[in-house]
Amino acid sequence: MIYLETEGSAYERGKIHGEALKEHIPRMMFKEITRHFGYKSYDLFAKDTLDETNFLSAAKKWTPDLVDEIQGIADGAKFDFNSIFVRQLIGEMSWYWILRASKVNLRKLKDIFKTTSNQECTALGVFDQAQDHPIIAQNADNSIGWVGVETLNHAKDPESSMEWYHIGYPALIGIYGMNNCSI
Repeated sequence: MIYLETEGSAYERGKIHGEALKEHIPRMMFKEITRHFGYKSYDLFAKDTLDETNFLSAAKKWTPDLVDEIQGIADGAKFDFNSIFVRQLIGEMSWYWILRASKVNLRKLKDIFKTTSNQECTALGVFDQAQDHPIIAQNADNSIGWVGVETLNHAKDPESSMEWYHIGYPALIGIYGMNNCSI
């Protein structure tokens, strides 16, 4: 597991992430999937995906700090912003790819990633009413391609005293985590 510490604004944390993990990012860009959809590069696939959806406009509206962090990752790693942004869409892309894939391509993708089309993570949440501390858990049904680059990020926002740990992968802002504010 890769350990990373980031501190600063959302953009600064992203830039630290991108600079530190840039050597691992190309592995995470799913060249096999790109090829199966007939694209010559992941950058073209990402651009087309964003041109056909409202994913980016929704993120800018509802989570602008996360968009800033993604921009920082792209700048720090010297990668195309659209490509890094589309990598964040783990849940969305699972159904988007299925909608775009022919049955033949879908079978190839399942073989490559040793997965099924109905593979999903499971989550559990419990609220402690006496102490006001929630407990949240989630398993990771990730494909074999993710093994070896899991990342634990200890992040701090100096403007808010918020501090958190989250597990993710290079080029991803995070998948699961916990913080010092019970959020």
